[in-house]
Amino acid sequence: MKKIVLILVIVLICIAGWAGATYVIGGQIQQRYQDSITRLEQWGPFHLTSESYQRGFLSSCARTLMEFSVPVPAEDEGAVETRTLRLTFEHQLRHGPLPGGGGFSLAPQLVHIETRLIAAVLGQGRENELLSELSWLEDVSLLTSIGFNGGGQGRLLIPAFEKVIEEEQLTISWGGLRSDTRFSNNLADLAGDIELSGLQVMAKDGRLQWDGAHADFDFHEAFPMVYLGRYRADSGPMELAFDEPGNGRRNLRVEGLVVDSLASQRGETVEYLQSLKVAKVAVDDTGYGPGELEVAVSGLDGNVLSQYQRDVVGVYGQDSFDPEVIGLQMMQVYLRLLSGLVEGSPEIEFRKLQVTTPGGNFSGNLRLKLNGEAGMKLGDVTAMLQKLEGQAQATADESLVKTVLAARVAQQMKAAFMQQDRPLPTDEEIAVQAGLQVEQQLEALIGQQFIERTEGKLRCKAIFDRGELRVNGNRLM
Repeated sequence: MKKIVLILVIVLICIAGWAGATYVIGGQIQQRYQDSITRLEQWGPFHLTSESYQRGFLSSCARTLMEFSVPVPAEDEGAVETRTLRLTFEHQLRHGPLPGGGGFSLAPQLVHIETRLIAAVLGQGRENELLSELSWLEDVSLLTSIGFNGGGQGRLLIPAFEKVIEEEQLTISWGGLRSDTRFSNNLADLAGDIELSGLQVMAKDGRLQWDGAHADFDFHEAFPMVYLGRYRADSGPMELAFDEPGNGRRNLRVEGLVVDSLASQRGETVEYLQSLKVAKVAVDDTGYGPGELEVAVSGLDGNVLSQYQRDVVGVYGQDSFDPEVIGLQMMQVYLRLLSGLVEGSPEIEFRKLQVTTPGGNFSGNLRLKLNGEAGMKLGDVTAMLQKLEGQAQATADESLVKTVLAARVAQQMKAAFMQQDRPLPTDEEIAVQAGLQVEQQLEALIGQQFIERTEGKLRCKAIFDRGELRVNGNRLM
């Protein structure tokens, strides 16, 4: 009997402890919610407001209003006016230490949150005007779990939908999106992956078929608002078919598209390395590829990039949206960014550029470095050229060079005939004349040693140093 009483006492103590912890945590959750709204009240173009917070014992319910200005066509033709888009989100907050939700778990957590969009109004329109037109938005959900250390994980789910626009004879079918994210306290670290399902668009004059994409990422905040790390994205095949006036049905297909990016920190500077690979690009019955581009950027001042991010947030955080005003302000932001970067030693290098085509292959690389210094003016071109150094190399099959140049010359010849109102020769006659011009130009460049010819390939190497440009050892400037 005593053992039973003891067990009951222990159970009651555990229940009382859990209940007390849940009540205390409920207050902490409410305080964190209010603090978050205060901290993010104005974030770029977005303005957040807490509409309500109903605190309960095991769970609470909150509503957040997000407002931002969007440009819409005005009554005057070509004019643009600003309207406010108001989005209302409802949050169901389940209190820890055992919040449940999304499947019961014994892992202690501060809170489990389920967020959904419940209202979307543009301007002074009727309630849920946009949701009535885009009803699938009501099924979008964000599930977030936050631990006691401030970190956690979230899952965004956008369901599949199909939209038919009869007046446009347009049908859109999308398989949806899933995004899983892990984050640390104060969002200093972000990692996760994104899965985009297939998309199909059918129109009266064409169609688009895309098999979706997958991406994963792992970032950390190295400077305020500057995240470094890696991401990788690979896309499924995409096919586009459309009717082109005068040319009938055209087809474009892209396969094996992969993007890799790595951003790292070296002292007070930032370095980026990006690569783009594509297995095949088919235009009608002509196939191109594989192709690869690798770009490296280094020597970027991290504090300058951080200030740039803050400037952009400030520009788009204005109450009104005037494209002309924002365009002018962003131009000033870009100028400040470039002015700050040129005072360092920024460098860009196209380490690899390779393309395979039916007419031949091309490969090359390019490197440019500016040895800047404090006080260097962006508009002082002469001084910047004296601080600029660069190298470039290119190798291409002669057949490819002739094909590309002949097509360009043929277009120029057609335009000249049309401007002079002269009878236009046949395509065959223009092709012959263009081929002769290209042949003469290439022979002249080879004779002057600006281009080297070896076993059916054309090669060129250029070096720029302290305002002097040399091509294959020959000075041009």
